[in-house]
Amino acid sequence: MASISFNKGRKTFVISAILSGVDNPCAELIESVAGQPVERRLNRIERVALSFNGQLHRRLDGGLLMSFDTADNAILGACAMQKRCAAVPQIAGNRYVLRIGIHKVAPDTPQPPGAGTGRPERRNRSRRAGFDAASRLAFAAPDGGIAVSGLVLATASPTIRRIAHALHAATLDLPVHILDWNSGVTEQVPPVLPDFLARQPTRKLILTHGAECQELDRLNSVISFGRDPGCDIVLNDAFASRVHAHIRITAEGCVLTDLSQNGTCLTLRNGERLWARNESLILEGSGVLCFGQALNQSAASTFSYEVLSH
Repeated sequence: MASISFNKGRKTFVISAILSGVDNPCAELIESVAGQPVERRLNRIERVALSFNGQLHRRLDGGLLMSFDTADNAILGACAMQKRCAAVPQIAGNRYVLRIGIHKVAPDTPQPPGAGTGRPERRNRSRRAGFDAASRLAFAAPDGGIAVSGLVLATASPTIRRIAHALHAATLDLPVHILDWNSGVTEQVPPVLPDFLARQPTRKLILTHGAECQELDRLNSVISFGRDPGCDIVLNDAFASRVHAHIRITAEGCVLTDLSQNGTCLTLRNGERLWARNESLILEGSGVLCFGQALNQSAASTFSYEVLSH
């Protein structure tokens, strides 16, 4: 039987940044003579990431684990990290490369009383699995490259999605995309807040499923649906795709984008029915969304929606 679960809380986009040396026959000597080049690079990329609202979770030997509140901030932060690392002069006879993987996980699960005081990422299986996936993505990335999962790319802005191309990675169980971080696109997108924050009118989307309710506004501007546990709303439904759809508040309105095989059915208040399959629709007024099948008595993945403007 199909079911739906809401991942409430701060969206979590996790990054694994791995710095490694290439053609390094004498790493210890280079470290001592060249003034700790690995540490210097990690310090620089950490400062860059923090400027994009990043949070450092752990520092490893030759790597960082960080999280961000939006896909755009994670991707733009990663692009800036690569640019900063590439700007550091290399050492003769040794070359350092940075690989970055980005994945999205569900928000942290609240810990019950008496759960202990260990690190949150160790207590929370979802967070730990997310960092593991990000690390696998980093190793799948080329030298000096950025690899993102399909869920991250699906919730990124259309401008950023244009700099990605799919990568076939037989060793990974999730879609992988490589980013062209040298593209001028990354210089044109605001790093923290989208430009439509200052525009009017402001919009709010209210989604209701049974007793559950979730709001989308200009500060919480995107929500994802699908079977993937990292989606904001998890659809445990055979008709739903892993990353089925997302809704984003833009300057044009509330935009529903379907990414699935079976499509998304939109039933308007007047009874008119629209289908979106690998395309976008503007949501206005009120109605019902059904993911993967048409609205009927057996359809479980259904939501009532209302768009408010003021």
